[in-house]
Amino acid sequence: MIRFVLRGLGAILLAAALVYAVADIARSLADEAVVLTPLSQALTGFGLPAAVPEGPSPVATDLIARVLGWPVSVISGVLALLLLAVGRPARRRAGKLSS
Repeated sequence: MIRFVLRGLGAILLAAALVYAVADIARSLADEAVVLTPLSQALTGFGLPAAVPEGPSPVATDLIARVLGWPVSVISGVLALLLLAVGRPARRRAGKLSS
């Protein structure tokens, strides 16, 4: 059951990565410059806050600020591949005789 959920989330994230990659390519061709949608812009598009919270650690705050600047197509693509790899079905062992 957990593998099914992981594969489902991986497929959804892979579809989102593809959508954002196509949008970035179209925008880059139209602007004649490389344009990548950052994660903060994608979060605000869904109505979620993308502000960096004031945390107890300046290192954590800096890390969150850096991740929010990464391209959403790359982040969702890498997460999708990780989820798909973790949720893949178990291999059958060679050499076992089935009765």
